Amino acid sequence: MAACARGSAWPMALRFLQATSSSSTEAGDDISYTSAIDACAKGSEWVRAFGLFAQMLRQRIPATAVSFNATITAAAEGFAWLHALFLLAEIQRSGLLPTLPSFCAAMTACARGQAWEQALNVLNELSLHELQPDAVALGAACFACECGSQWRGALSLFDAAGAALQDAVVTTAAIAACAEAGQWEAAQQLWVQMHRTGVPPTATTYEALAAAYSRAHRWQEVLTLQAHMQEASLAPSAGMLVIIGRGFGQSFHWAKALALLAKCQEASVRGAVAAECARSAMWAHSLAGMASMQRKQVPLDAVAFRCLTCACSRSQQLGRALPLLSSSQVGRPLPPSPPPSAKAREHEPSDGGHKAM
Repeated sequence: MAACARGSAWPMALRFLQATSSSSTEAGDDISYTSAIDACAKGSEWVRAFGLFAQMLRQRIPATAVSFNATITAAAEGFAWLHALFLLAEIQRSGLLPTLPSFCAAMTACARGQAWEQALNVLNELSLHELQPDAVALGAACFACECGSQWRGALSLFDAAGAALQDAVVTTAAIAACAEAGQWEAAQQLWVQMHRTGVPPTATTYEALAAAYSRAHRWQEVLTLQAHMQEASLAPSAGMLVIIGRGFGQSFHWAKALALLAKCQEASVRGAVAAECARSAMWAHSLAGMASMQRKQVPLDAVAFRCLTCACSRSQQLGRALPLLSSSQVGRPLPPSPPPSAKAREHEPSDGGHKAM
């Protein structure tokens, strides 16, 4: 059962629970139900998790703080912050002591439900139970500030944490809060302080700072971050690759943009690079990128198609996009794309060149 929970295999966990519930001891039932609830939470099946918790109570199986915590975590997965707060209060009404994970899960639920004030109220409740916030709790509180665009609140939490708790999780959450509010300078200052204190950034930290730079259209800084990530042997996420793709496009590094387009399989990343080609009237590159996506059987979404048709339409080359659109809809193989005309190439900037007017 625990293996099912770790692997988010909630259907298997439910079958296992059904097969063993009649022969389990009372303590075993609680463990089995908690594992099944945890599996449902990891599988984003929070309604099923709530149903299991209610079923456990109906069978008069005593709930523990662990089973409460698993159900609160499921509520966080479903953005059900009111349910999470109810369960947090129910722990105490049941005569149990809430643990630090109880409060962290409730804060995460509030953050995901855009209830940042309630998340900070939960943080303040820790002292009433003689609990001290750890890095996970502070990270959850900073995440709530990010969701509520309360970047100053995130900085206050970060400053009050002290050096012992200013790890990569908390710093990344504070940077992300600044990025969400468009405060790239504050995010950069946190990055500098992180390096000064010797805390190694994670791939998520890089992405958070890159998001701050991208909102301010500071594309050279984005590309510098990408170089640092390569030096640190950190693999960028799909979100980071989208930002990098935009950075290549905005900086007119078309060769690098097309290299990213060629090796990346994520549709969101390829669509972002194609969008940059479209915005810069690079219709030939956009068309080639979409053709490559189809040949590799990478899904083409509506956004990517709009980018393609927009790029071709601006250059009066819409006829070249129609075979791609048609063959994609009926699943036929894509015919070879003709090379751009000499007239069209005159209006396309070379790698590192100037943007076409």
